Amino acid sequence: MNYWEFPLVLFTVFGQWAVGIVVTIAVLEYSCPYLLQGDSIKGLRIAGCSVFPLMALAQIVSLFHLGNPLGAYNAMLNIGTSSLSLEILSFGMFSGLSLIYSGLWWKMPEQLAARKLIGIVATIIGFGAILASASVYLLPAHQTWNSWQTISAFVTSAALLGPLTIITALSYSSRELKEWRKLNKNFGFWLLLALGVIAITLIAFVKGYGNTFEQTRAIANTITSSLFGFHLFASMLLPAVVALSLISRPLNLSSRFMMTIMIFAVLGEMSGRALFYYAVMSQQPWF
Repeated sequence: MNYWEFPLVLFTVFGQWAVGIVVTIAVLEYSCPYLLQGDSIKGLRIAGCSVFPLMALAQIVSLFHLGNPLGAYNAMLNIGTSSLSLEILSFGMFSGLSLIYSGLWWKMPEQLAARKLIGIVATIIGFGAILASASVYLLPAHQTWNSWQTISAFVTSAALLGPLTIITALSYSSRELKEWRKLNKNFGFWLLLALGVIAITLIAFVKGYGNTFEQTRAIANTITSSLFGFHLFASMLLPAVVALSLISRPLNLSSRFMMTIMIFAVLGEMSGRALFYYAVMSQQPWF
């Protein structure tokens, strides 16, 4: 068995990334109307158009986790009792909304009211989908996963990658310092909040060392992996540099710099999610 669960890594991270983009744009469209004109909206348009491709890719790669992809419909037969069925339904609904949402950004960017409405609905459904996805792993048989830390890890991936994507997209826009200073600071504080929650989650995870045999092995498997160091560097240290730069000197960061940070952050989240699976699944056969 593939202990790293790469299809699930891509599905969860890319799905949460897509949700994070929608949530971030929805907040900005209601709070920062000056973004909806000139070069600024071009950046948001690129980000908005990316939501459906990300979600489509996430759905496609998830099929590679199944032993029989043609039997995937069976996972939908227990909506009322199965977290997996609820996850598939909610992400399926979000995928449909993301198609409409990206379509509006691509073909009808002037349809502000319709896009804002779809954005709010997609935000609610997407957040529910992330919670449903996390609940799949809240298994009493696996104490490492059966914790609020799993929910936190899934939510913070969206909270980190969404804003970073928008900051990157907007870095390609020409902006006046006066009107963007406050927005850049707000982005910086948003990132610091997400990073703070990620740090608290990691600390709580490590403190579980010694609680059970499985948790002890899982923590050892995680912190001794080179991927863990890369995760800390790419998903925490580099975004922290961006956040502190935006807060201390709320100027426009270069597009090349932000694109580099964005790529590292995505890879960092994928590394962390791979460890999430490996730390527990590598303990098979179960003791």
